[in-house]
Amino acid sequence: MCRLQHFLLVFMWLPGEVVLQSLSDCGPSAPEHCIAAEPFEYGTIGQPKELSVQYVIPSGFTVSLIALSKPRDDPVPDIQISLITPPNAPIIGGAFQGDVEVTDTGTADTRTLTLNILAVAADDLDRYTTLIQYAGDDIFVATTTAMLAVPVPPNPILTISGYTTGVSAGQSLPLTCTSTQGKPPAQVTWWKSDVEQQQAVYSNTPDASNQGDAMSVLTLAVQPANNQETYQCRVSQLGTEKGRQDLQLNVRFLTGTPSLTGHTNPVNSGSSLTLTCTSGNSNPPASITWTRVGGAAPTGTDQPQADGQHGGKITSQQISLTNLQAQDNGAQFKCTATNSQLGQNHSLDSSTVSINVRFYLEGSSITGYSGPVTSGSSLTLTCTSGSSNPPATITWTRVGGAAPTGTDQPQTDGQHGGKITSQQIRLTNLQARDNGAQFKCTVTNPAVSGSEEKTVTIDVQYAPTNAQVTCNPSDLSDLREGGRLVCTCTADSNPAAQFSWIKDSTTGPLPTGAVVDSTAGTLTFSSLDRTHSGEYSCTANNGISPEATSSGITVNVKYAPVQPTIVSNATTVEEGDSIHLTCQTTSNPPASYSWTKQSGDLPDDAREETVDQTSVLVIPSLTKDHSGTYICTASNILLPGGTTKEYNLNVLCESAKIT
Repeated sequence: MCRLQHFLLVFMWLPGEVVLQSLSDCGPSAPEHCIAAEPFEYGTIGQPKELSVQYVIPSGFTVSLIALSKPRDDPVPDIQISLITPPNAPIIGGAFQGDVEVTDTGTADTRTLTLNILAVAADDLDRYTTLIQYAGDDIFVATTTAMLAVPVPPNPILTISGYTTGVSAGQSLPLTCTSTQGKPPAQVTWWKSDVEQQQAVYSNTPDASNQGDAMSVLTLAVQPANNQETYQCRVSQLGTEKGRQDLQLNVRFLTGTPSLTGHTNPVNSGSSLTLTCTSGNSNPPASITWTRVGGAAPTGTDQPQADGQHGGKITSQQISLTNLQAQDNGAQFKCTATNSQLGQNHSLDSSTVSINVRFYLEGSSITGYSGPVTSGSSLTLTCTSGSSNPPATITWTRVGGAAPTGTDQPQTDGQHGGKITSQQIRLTNLQARDNGAQFKCTVTNPAVSGSEEKTVTIDVQYAPTNAQVTCNPSDLSDLREGGRLVCTCTADSNPAAQFSWIKDSTTGPLPTGAVVDSTAGTLTFSSLDRTHSGEYSCTANNGISPEATSSGITVNVKYAPVQPTIVSNATTVEEGDSIHLTCQTTSNPPASYSWTKQSGDLPDDAREETVDQTSVLVIPSLTKDHSGTYICTASNILLPGGTTKEYNLNVLCESAKIT
């Protein structure tokens, strides 16, 4: 195949006025403002590629010469082609037809010259030069170049710098992601949860061939909320992603002063009391120390850590004060939470509390149900008391029925030295009958009067059942063309079902004129016709298996006979021959047929036979007298008078035979 090496296109133009603002300074003193092109273009071997050049024609000038070339050594094109086509017509480069196409389009003063390489080959990867020669009071030349190259993917290994193993809240953290050796340099972006971080700063360092490194710097003002967040560096080139790398942050922080609970008032002599110190949210987990004002505090006992916000931990520790006496009344305690990785200045003290015994009941809750459940599944409901001293008792009831027996769960420590009591009931094989059932737990503290109740209502979702169809009119035995029929499908389900209809046990589009409302479950025929006849059934589906399908209903649309047709078994008959005249029509119910002869009776030996809803008139031995017009009449209950068809029978004399 010939490839474009050098070619010259010569055009003559009428003077134009420059209207393109970006090239508005075009003229002999600024020819670089007359023409523009992308300095680098990228193509794929074997694929088409367009190279476009935009140029303007200043007022008072015409274009006397346009030259396009891609020389490696010789900058002067050695092929010239005179333009004899209109200025806006596509131009095929002479001997290079089939390899490249050149078009020049636009207005009189703003033009776009396009070189379309039909299939890029290795020798097309070169620097392309476009030269425009202008003629007016002066003659001047404007040129531009574009390099066509194959892109070079960047190094698949990304480099993220600026972070090692952790960072403290309040610090500024610059994260730098670097991609190397892309041609063109890659586009580097930062993302979090599939949201691009627009504040990141992008830069690149290409060489003369437009190959080089690229980087993006994302600077974060680190807060506790950034802990365990994953940031992702993505690298793309020419619109195609080339790689990505994740970075998860470990942020060190300590938020909120510790709380001290468990103190009550009054305290009876000889009683015991447990104080609990709970730290604020901390990463890594905080350590807790105790202080007793004017005395020595007991050693604390660590409790299981709890999850805090932003991946932090909440640390708890208890001290047990036993055999309290009158002299202990008013004793003051405080606790201190420290995050050692934040340094000595990152310790927080609780408020100071005085010993005071008090029994009370806090709020209770029911957990284990967060939304609808499917029939056949099981559910465990947990009733949890508030903090109580002494521990509360729990009972379960089912509104309007019997509730299962509850099972006590291990108690946990609550605020102010109280206990949290839990009890569970297990609901198995939930069915449609359980939908809307209400379960109530009652929490009672014998130390105080009154009780507290919590109720939960169960939403059991189940598959459709008992799909049924009712129609209006309900009598389907006398449906006629042009009449209206509405059939409604219903089913018992939760959530409400969507309905679909099929005809004759076949999926696919229903006949024209059949309208389905999948929510209401209706199948509507505004004007019945014969194509609507068949067996219809509906299916209810609410996303829970199995579906429910109704029994079929039969739609039998009655219509009058159409004009019958008469077909003879012979085109020419003679005396002595027999003839079979077959009369046929379509109708519902099937038509009745009768034969008559115009101006006379049927031949004595003629007989009528019914075959597959057709009527055949048989005349076994024709005579000349049998010639005439025979009439077939088709009728049914919708057209008692019937519809007719005539047949002209001409019996030839035996002497008319051709021998």
